[in-house]
Amino acid sequence: MNPLGISLRLRALILTVMIVLGMSLAYTLNASRLVLEAGLREIDERVQQAAEILNLAVAPFTAVEGEERLRTFLETMLSRQQTSGLKYVVIHSDTGKRIVAAGEVPEPLPPADIDLHEAAMTGVVHARNPVLLRGNRVGYLQFGLSTEQLLATRTAIVREGLMISLAMGAGLVVLVLVIGYLVGVRIKGLVTASQAIAQGDYEGVRADERGGDEISLLAHNFNRMADAVSRHLKDIEAGRHEIEQLNLSLEETVQRRTQELAGKNVELGKTIEFLQETRASLIRSEKLASLGAVVAGVAHEMSTPIGNALIVSSSLRDKIRVFETEVRAGLRRSSLSAFMEDSRQSAELMERNLARAAALVHSFKQVAVDQTSEQRRTFDLRVVVQECLVLLQPTLKRTPYQVEAQIPEGIEMESYPGPLGQVINNLVNNAILHGFEGRSQGRVILRAEAVGTTDVRLTVQDDGKGIPPENIGKIFDPFFTTRFGQGGSGLGLHIIFNIVHRLLGGTVDAESPPGQGATFILNLPCRAPGGDVLEGVLHA
Repeated sequence: MNPLGISLRLRALILTVMIVLGMSLAYTLNASRLVLEAGLREIDERVQQAAEILNLAVAPFTAVEGEERLRTFLETMLSRQQTSGLKYVVIHSDTGKRIVAAGEVPEPLPPADIDLHEAAMTGVVHARNPVLLRGNRVGYLQFGLSTEQLLATRTAIVREGLMISLAMGAGLVVLVLVIGYLVGVRIKGLVTASQAIAQGDYEGVRADERGGDEISLLAHNFNRMADAVSRHLKDIEAGRHEIEQLNLSLEETVQRRTQELAGKNVELGKTIEFLQETRASLIRSEKLASLGAVVAGVAHEMSTPIGNALIVSSSLRDKIRVFETEVRAGLRRSSLSAFMEDSRQSAELMERNLARAAALVHSFKQVAVDQTSEQRRTFDLRVVVQECLVLLQPTLKRTPYQVEAQIPEGIEMESYPGPLGQVINNLVNNAILHGFEGRSQGRVILRAEAVGTTDVRLTVQDDGKGIPPENIGKIFDPFFTTRFGQGGSGLGLHIIFNIVHRLLGGTVDAESPPGQGATFILNLPCRAPGGDVLEGVLHA
């Protein structure tokens, strides 16, 4: 059974017959078209010639009354002009009356033809021309010109073309069948050999390589392929045997390595657990160090107003003792007035210093509570930023650098002010430690703006030396620092990244155009995501 359905010989035969018939038909139709076009041009010329000849011939007879003589002349002319193709001639007066008619005049008389091609296909072309009659009247002369010879020639060409096409087709069919038989016999040998190989016989069957043509080359390559497959199968069998032997030893090796890996996995798990604990400890230490720096700064800042209040209270106590002595000795009005004035000034001075200390304590208390409890509450962004800057003042007073906040009022957020304050503190400290290193002046500007009704964009920009392009993509990685061994842990910006992304639900990016300092851009939602995510932030 032939799995292909249609043999190559049949396909070649069908294709050849279709091509030959198509080309012959195209040739015949084209020849017919060319003959028809040439015939139409000839008919057009003959119509014009016949019109001129007839006008010249009938003019002498129409000038006088000679209708009978004209009829005799026309009939004689038609009988002598059989080869010219004239079928009939009719002359009408200007009123439409028939004056003379000769030949096979059709009834009723058809009008003159406009489309020469359609008229030629009917067998007769009808033409009409004006003619001058007696008394200077204008009539018309109509005649018919036969196209039967043209149609007969066209039919003969088509018939002969079809006969030639059939003859060529028959010859090509025979040729294709012969060639197909010769090729088919040799291809059948290849098919037989391939079927034997498909059944697993790689040794006994080979294709016939005789002939010295393309099929012989195909048979030669086929035999080479069979030999190569046979050798390859032998190699595979030998390799399979080797693999079986290797598998036996491999099982023992795998079992031994598995035991070794199990022990190493246990050790690796302990190492990872230790690293995670160490990392969490470093992060907590970083946060506590930041809070400790704030505590130290606040304590230093509070020493001045509290010290001033203590001095004033001591001075006031001494003055009270003096006043008591004067009262016992007899108080004068001037002494009373002086004591009252000193008491008022001392009270005002103590009030101002204690108010400043109370403000510092309030700011520190709010920030400390926020940072230690991770309390979620509603707050004004401007107030939180100002509280952070108040606690940074002790650190900033010892530097030549300035921090300016341009935060509009009314940006209300429901989020975590403590972690947000830690982010602000870390960014400002990062600018002071790294951005202004080796500089005698610098400026940090905090800006905020509402983005729609649901988000806030907070930027921290400095005019320091900026971040090198090769480091800009690594600054948020854990333990990345350019001050390794100089007190830098490499966790400050990593903590910022985790707080912003995981706790505050926003994003943080850094930009540092050459020579323009560094800018950190925080895009935060006004309403932070819910849930207890602090532990995940600490262990991220």
